[in-house]
Amino acid sequence: MTKYYVSEILCLIFLYLCSREDYRYKALTVHKIGIFGCAGLVYTLAADTMSVQSMMAGAELGGMVILVSRCSPDWLGEGDGWMFVVTGLFLGGRQNLAILCIAMFLSGIYCLLGVLLKKYQKTDHVALAPFVLAAEVVLLYLK
Repeated sequence: MTKYYVSEILCLIFLYLCSREDYRYKALTVHKIGIFGCAGLVYTLAADTMSVQSMMAGAELGGMVILVSRCSPDWLGEGDGWMFVVTGLFLGGRQNLAILCIAMFLSGIYCLLGVLLKKYQKTDHVALAPFVLAAEVVLLYLK
């Protein structure tokens, strides 16, 4: 059980750093993604917190987000897809899918309220990483 919490804490640190950077600059750097991706892969394999299939399913979900971001460049950023690849390495496929769904729901509500309150326009870009962090915190609270 302790091994799993270490993986959750590392993922929370990664998501916090990505959230801060995405909120400020609307972009994610490759350095954080590479460092935490390698750390997630090594830790998950060494500590044996989940099966390799679950880890690959989580990373595959991030790959699908990257594919969507390349097909529709204005809708979702490629850095968001790489962020989901890394969270998939830490958390597995099922939890990564739950995080994606909750984050999209939260960001949708935020954007809808922003448009209704005339804070945002339809063409404005909103950072996704803070909502991914919030979704992870919600999932941790529900466990």
